[in-house]
Amino acid sequence: MALKIELKGTSPGLADLAISGGGSDPGPVEITIQRNQDEHYLASAGSWQATPYWHMLGDIRPSADGIVAVAGPEIVDAIVESAVTMQFLVNVKSAGVNGQQVMRRAGRLLGSGAAGSGQSDPPPPPPPSPAPEPEPAAPPEPEQPPPPPPPRPTDKSGSRIGFLIAAVLLLLAIAAVAAWYLGLFGDRPEPVVPQQTNESTAEPPPVVHEPTESGTTASPPALSGRARAQEFLRSSPSPTPAVMLETAMEWEKGGDCEAAIIVLNTAAGADVLASKALAERYDPASFRKDGCVDAADAETAIYWYERPAENGDQAAQSRLGLLLTEANSSGPLYDRGLANLRAAAKAGDKAAAERLGKLGEKP
Repeated sequence: MALKIELKGTSPGLADLAISGGGSDPGPVEITIQRNQDEHYLASAGSWQATPYWHMLGDIRPSADGIVAVAGPEIVDAIVESAVTMQFLVNVKSAGVNGQQVMRRAGRLLGSGAAGSGQSDPPPPPPPSPAPEPEPAAPPEPEQPPPPPPPRPTDKSGSRIGFLIAAVLLLLAIAAVAAWYLGLFGDRPEPVVPQQTNESTAEPPPVVHEPTESGTTASPPALSGRARAQEFLRSSPSPTPAVMLETAMEWEKGGDCEAAIIVLNTAAGADVLASKALAERYDPASFRKDGCVDAADAETAIYWYERPAENGDQAAQSRLGLLLTEANSSGPLYDRGLANLRAAAKAGDKAAAERLGKLGEKP
């Protein structure tokens, strides 16, 4: 089921963001909001920046076909202050939803300023509590006197006599050993020389390492889906938009739709050719049931046709003009559709000229 995102005003500064087609898990939901005018992202305090900024939504509740979250003034006010012709691409990340889609606006959105100033001012903050008095420092403990040195042993006369006797006996033993060694008590025995054996001089056998059964290490499993796309996008050097587009086409042919769409979305944000390729996948006129997009969606196609049309792509101007005049019968979006049809017809596009004729407009 294709992802659908709709913002419906409920009260000044508040709106329900309905996300259908991606599960009804009421867990945490984060979104980015990108406008098609300059492809900047809504940041904090209503500002816009070139890099994605994630907004955490609150009060998540399940619905019949998805979830509904509450968008606060930081989102609603920025949408209300934007031009009527501006469109917004919302990227959703949650436990049950992970994708992006053009956001539809339903009902009447009111900024938080429409609530008036009837609310009472918030009470002043309580005075700061006095700092606790410091506790008195404990008196220093008196230093302990060093322990007295151990008593020296007293000399005794008996120990000297014992020492002399031991010395005399030691001298006699040394003299007896010397006399025996010189042969005074008989022939001196020949010293025994130990014989060396072949075992002591033999070298140890070399260590032979037995080969493993397989002889090769198992290769890691091939990546697919989001993991494959992330590894590719984080590779060094970073792939160019042209390489991203080529890789996405190859993966799409190979059946890895999740990886292909992630890479194609990334490339479309930086390259008009990739933006046109992504628009064609959502365009009802070129949508393929066996492709990687679940369902055709004219609003998403309009969003991605904008940049190539502004850069003078004749086919993008023709399709953008036709889709805008089909979705709107009057107003700024209808007028913008006519302008694109005239530009394409002037460049020789027959489909644009035929559409202008059906609308009763001159090329």
